[in-house]
Amino acid sequence: MPMRRLGWTLLAAAASLPLGMLLAFLLMPVWVWIERTSGIEAAGHSGPATWCFLLSWAGWFALLLAALRRRLRG
Repeated sequence: MPMRRLGWTLLAAAASLPLGMLLAFLLMPVWVWIERTSGIEAAGHSGPATWCFLLSWAGWFALLLAALRRRLRG
């Protein structure tokens, strides 16, 4: 069972990569607002900053893990 859980976790991590990138670009107005109000570099000339991508990826990863955990236990 632990290997199966590891496989599902790796699948969730891989699936959340493109979803996180998409979310980061869709949230561009939010990143611009954060940059203007806080002064933290969030939106550059070529898109969101690295931490914005990581935050978006982590959000999708957490959601997918929660859904998988619920599915596997239920």
